[in-house]
Amino acid sequence: MESRDLDKRGTPPTEQCTEPQRNWFGLDVLPDEMIPYAAEALAHYREGTLYSERGWS
Repeated sequence: MESRDLDKRGTPPTEQCTEPQRNWFGLDVLPDEMIPYAAEALAHYREGTLYSERGWS
């Protein structure tokens, strides 16, 4: 990338940037690969659990 391709802040124009893929999923069709604490929190939400703790003994 040439310096002429950068804006005044030194970042490339937005049309050249690639953003990570973001998807929205329904609670009944969540992906298998989830961060464990997020999956557990959503499971509690579906069950109606209002409070839970994770990682504390």
